[in-house]
Amino acid sequence: MSEANAFIPFLLDWLQQWWPALVLGSIVYFGLNFLLKPRSAKEHVDALQLSRNEIITTLSCTEHQANQLLAIYGGKSAKAIHEIKTGKAVMPGMEVSDVAIFGGELRSFFVEGQDFRLETHDGRSEFLDATADALLVVGVVDPEQRADAQGTGRADRGKAHAQLFWRRDEKWNRFLLTSTRLDYSVLGDKKENSAIRNFRLLIAELPTRSPNIRTDSSVQRLQDDLRAPLYASLAEFEAEATQILRNWEF
Repeated sequence: MSEANAFIPFLLDWLQQWWPALVLGSIVYFGLNFLLKPRSAKEHVDALQLSRNEIITTLSCTEHQANQLLAIYGGKSAKAIHEIKTGKAVMPGMEVSDVAIFGGELRSFFVEGQDFRLETHDGRSEFLDATADALLVVGVVDPEQRADAQGTGRADRGKAHAQLFWRRDEKWNRFLLTSTRLDYSVLGDKKENSAIRNFRLLIAELPTRSPNIRTDSSVQRLQDDLRAPLYASLAEFEAEATQILRNWEF
């Protein structure tokens, strides 16, 4: 018998013994290859378009508003829809705008000479005059929390926010600060491992970086007791903060 003819029975016997392992190995190999394969630019665009269409359809908003929400929530359409529908956030462009133009949600800030540079979550840089009039107001949004006799709630239980109003070109601009969505690297060595405590430190730091930032009693209450005026929704806080700005004397 030739060597080739002798090898065939051996090969058949080997395949009969090891075919389950070979099949399993092939499945694992091709599965991992599929999962680890880089997604094409087209797939990324398609996913982004799907998220955009989901927001537009569910919230009946414009494409521009949908793009802003995707930028604010890091592409997470489900979270954006939930925040808007539950009143925890308001649709971009629907904020109280009769007094102040909405400039975006603040991510970080830097002082550069006479400029106060704000970085927003949608990737923009806003340069403001560090000597211009500004007002800082703090609030806690938590529809489940009961307010105390002074109308305040615990900032470490609800979601703490601030509204920063800044005068630019004779008009007011408004920037939203959210305690869990800020870059606290500006605090340096003072930075702690708690978002709300870092928020309190940042709120105290802001007026030291610009001489004309005024603060109302909400800021002092946050510093003293880690409490602030309590609101059921972000829209309610925005309206109240805007009213404070109306009544403020600079």
